[in-house]
Amino acid sequence: MWDSNTGDIKIFYRSPSESRDEWIARITARPFKDCEGETAELQSDTQEVIDMVDEIQFIFSPRENNMEDDRVSANKTGNLTDQKRRSRVLTEKLPVLAQLWWLNSKQLDIAIEILANGSRDSIWRIPLGESGVLDFFLQIISRYELKLPLKIQILRLIGNSCADIDENRARINASSYYITAIIKQLKYTALLPYVLPVLYNICVDYVPNQLLASKSYLTKELIDLIKNSSFDKSLPTFEYVCRIMALLVLQPLEIELAPDYTVTALFRAAADNKSYVDFDNFISLTNIAICYLQHEKFQKAFVSANGSLDDIITVLVDSYARYDIQPAIAENDDIKALTNMRNSLNQVLSDISALSEFKEICPIFSRFCTTLQQWLVAPCAKIQLQVCSCVMLGNLARSDATCIKFVQTLKLHKPLITIASKETSSQILHASLGFLKNLAIPLENKTLIGEEEIFPVLSRVLALDKIPQVQFSTVSLARQLTIGTFDNVYRLLHETSPNNAETTFSSLCSLFTKTDDEPIKMEIARLTTSICRVLYSQTEPCQGLTKSTRAQFFQTYPDTGNHLRFVVSQSKWPVVRSEGWFVLALISRFAESAITIIQLLQDSNFFELLTQIVVGDLVVGTSTKPTVSLSTSSSEELATTDTLDLNPEPIKPHAKAVEMTRLDRENALVFINEILKFSSNEASVAQNMKLKELLKRGGGILLSEVDKNTSQ
Repeated sequence: MWDSNTGDIKIFYRSPSESRDEWIARITARPFKDCEGETAELQSDTQEVIDMVDEIQFIFSPRENNMEDDRVSANKTGNLTDQKRRSRVLTEKLPVLAQLWWLNSKQLDIAIEILANGSRDSIWRIPLGESGVLDFFLQIISRYELKLPLKIQILRLIGNSCADIDENRARINASSYYITAIIKQLKYTALLPYVLPVLYNICVDYVPNQLLASKSYLTKELIDLIKNSSFDKSLPTFEYVCRIMALLVLQPLEIELAPDYTVTALFRAAADNKSYVDFDNFISLTNIAICYLQHEKFQKAFVSANGSLDDIITVLVDSYARYDIQPAIAENDDIKALTNMRNSLNQVLSDISALSEFKEICPIFSRFCTTLQQWLVAPCAKIQLQVCSCVMLGNLARSDATCIKFVQTLKLHKPLITIASKETSSQILHASLGFLKNLAIPLENKTLIGEEEIFPVLSRVLALDKIPQVQFSTVSLARQLTIGTFDNVYRLLHETSPNNAETTFSSLCSLFTKTDDEPIKMEIARLTTSICRVLYSQTEPCQGLTKSTRAQFFQTYPDTGNHLRFVVSQSKWPVVRSEGWFVLALISRFAESAITIIQLLQDSNFFELLTQIVVGDLVVGTSTKPTVSLSTSSSEELATTDTLDLNPEPIKPHAKAVEMTRLDRENALVFINEILKFSSNEASVAQNMKLKELLKRGGGILLSEVDKNTSQ
C-alpha cells in the first residue's frame, strides 16, 4: 500500500480503497478546468512548485545515490533493497507529478526531463515501473494531445525504461491504447528520432509486444513512412525502421495485416538512387522484403505493381556495385551477408516468375525479359545475375511455344551452352542446365540443341562437378535430349571432348557405378531406356545407321543391363518400372540384345522378379538359390502367347495401378516369348524349361482375366 502525506492537497493521494491502477487513472484523467478550485492555492511556477521539481531532482543527485550505495554495498541483498528504496521514493513523488499535471505547469516539462535523464541509468528503470511513474505518463500520452516538448520527454522516459526490462515492456502490453498512442506519434517528423527508438525498445526481445505492434498496424505506419519522400533514409533513425520491421515480419498476423504494397515500398527504398541507404540497411530492407515474398499475397501484389520488377533487379545489380566491397579487404560478415541475400533474392525471383501473373506481365519479348536475356548473351562476371536470368526465363519456358521461340528465334540455347562449357560455379551450372532441360522438351528443339556440341560439354561438367544436384541436372538434360531423337542418341554414344576420350554415355555409365545417390542412378537408368526406345523403335529413315548403332550399343556398353535391372527392380516409381518392362519387351525381339538378356536371366533375383510380375506368387525353396513354383492348373496348361495378340506396349500417361500391373504382365510375357523365339540357344535347358512354364502360367492368368472382363 502506498502511503499518503496529509500535509499536501489530498486529492492527489491514493485512498485506502483504491488500487494503484485506479489511483493513477484518476489523477491523470481529470480535465484542468474541473480542478481550478481544488488547486487554487497552487499557482503555476511559484516557488512552491519549483521546490517540488527540486525534490525530484534531488532523488537523482549523485550525493544521494552514493550515500545509499555505500550503505548497502556490504549487503548481499543490497541491489534488491536499493531497488525497493528507489521505488518507494519515486512513489512518494507521484502526487507531486499529479499536481504539476493538473496545474498544466511548465515545471512538469522539467520534471519529466529529470525523470527521463534518470532512466538512462539502468538502476532506475525497474523502480520507475514499480512506482507507477511509467504508468502515470503512459496514461497521459495515451489520453491527451500534448505539447511537443512534453511528448519528447515522455517518449524518452518510456524508451529508456523499457530498454532490457521485460517488466516495463509488459506494462506497455497491458493496454493496446499505450502502443497505439506511441505509434500515432510517427506522423510528427520532429518526434521520429524519439518514437522510433522507443518502439524498438518496446518490441525487441519481447514477442508479446511484437505481436501487439503487428495487431496495431505498426507495419502500415512504417511502410507509409518509408514511402514518404521527405523522410531522409540516410539518417540514423532509419535503422530503427529496419530493425522494427525485421521483428514484425516474423509475426503470424503480418500476412493478413501488412498492406499489399509492403514489398513494393521496401524494394523501392532499397533501389532509390536519390536517397541511398547504407550497407546494413540495404541488406536489412532486402531481407525483410524477401521474408514477405514467401507468401503468395505479397508475390502477386508485387508483380502487379508498376516498376516493382525493375526495382528488385536494380537491388540485385546494385548489390555488386553500389558499396564497393572488395573480397580481399571486406569483412567476412559483409561478404556472407551479400551472398546469402543474393541467394535468397534469386529464390523469391524464382517463385515470382512461376506465377501465372508474371507470364502475363512479362512476355518473352518484354523489356524486362530482354534485360534478363542480355545477362546471358553479354559477358557477365556477376554469376548471380546469370543465375537469376536462367531461373526466371526457365520458369517462363513452361510451354512448347515459348521454348521454341527461345531456341529457334532468340537462340538462347547457345549462350547457355557457352556458360556450361566455361563456368565452374555449381550454382550457375545447375541453373543453366535446368534452363536447357526446359528448352529441350519440345521435339523441334532437341536436334538444334544437340548440334551445338552439348554432349562433350556435359562430359566436362560431369568431370568437373561432384555436387549431386549438378550431376542430376546433367543426366536429366542428356535424357531429355535423347527422347525420340536418333541424332542425339548417336551423338551421346559417339561424341567425345578434346580433353576426354570417353563418350558422354561412358561417363554416365561410370557415374551409375560409382554413385550412391538413388535419383541419379534412376535418371541414368531412365536415359538407358530412352536410348533403347529410340534404337529399337526406329522405322525407315536412317535405318542402316540405326541398325549399326544398335548392334554396337550393348557391345560397347555392356553394363547397360544393370541399368535396366535397376529400373524394373525398384518400387518407388511405378511408372518408371513399367517403362522398364516395356523396353525389355522391345529389345528382346532383336538378336543384338541376346547376351545382355541372358545375363539378366542368370541373375536369380531378376528371375524371381520376372516370375512375380507374371504370376504374382513366389515359393522359396531350401536351396541356396530361390526356386519358383510353376505348377499349372488344367485351365492354364495350353495358354501361350500364340493364343494372345501381344506386342510391347508402353505405359499411358496417368495410368492407374491396375492398368500398370496388367501392362507389366503383358510386356513381361512378350519378353519371355521373344527370348524363347530368338535367344533360346543362348539360354540353358533349365532356363528354357522355366521360361516355358512361366509363359504358360502367365498366359493362362491373362486369358482368365480377359474372359472375366468379357463376361462382365
